[in-house]
Amino acid sequence: MIHTGSSHILVKPLLDPESRTATATSSSVDCRGFTRALIVFHIGAHDRTTGDETLDVKLQESSDDGSGDAFADVSGGAFAQLAAQVPNATRGSVYLMNVDLSKRERYLRVVGTPAGTTPIDLYSVSILLLNPEQEPP
Repeated sequence: MIHTGSSHILVKPLLDPESRTATATSSSVDCRGFTRALIVFHIGAHDRTTGDETLDVKLQESSDDGSGDAFADVSGGAFAQLAAQVPNATRGSVYLMNVDLSKRERYLRVVGTPAGTTPIDLYSVSILLLNPEQEPP
C-alpha cells in the first residue's frame, strides 16, 4: 500500500470564499485528536479605493466551544494586516499559519474584520488538521 498524506490530514472550511464588507466569524472546529494545524487564508481581492481599507484575520480559541469559556484571541495568532497590499490578479494571495495544537484549547475559529471607507474583500479561510494521534482505520 502506498502511504498518502491525505489519510493523515483533515481539511475543514472555516470561512467559505465570498465577498465581505463586514466582520465574519467562522464556525468552530474541534481539534481534539490532532497535534498540528495549518490555517490557510486565501484572499482574491482587496478594495483599496480610498486607501484606508484594511482587513484583519485572527485566530480564536475556546475549551468548550464557547459554552462557558468564551472564545478569546490567540496570542500571536493573527495574520499581518492587509492594507495597501495588492493580491495577485490571477490567483489571489495565500497566507499560512502553523499551529501547535498542544498549546491551544480544543476549539478554534477565525474572525475577519474589514475596516475603512469602502472595505470589500473576497477571501476564504480553511484549517488543515494534521498528525492524528491515532492512525486512521
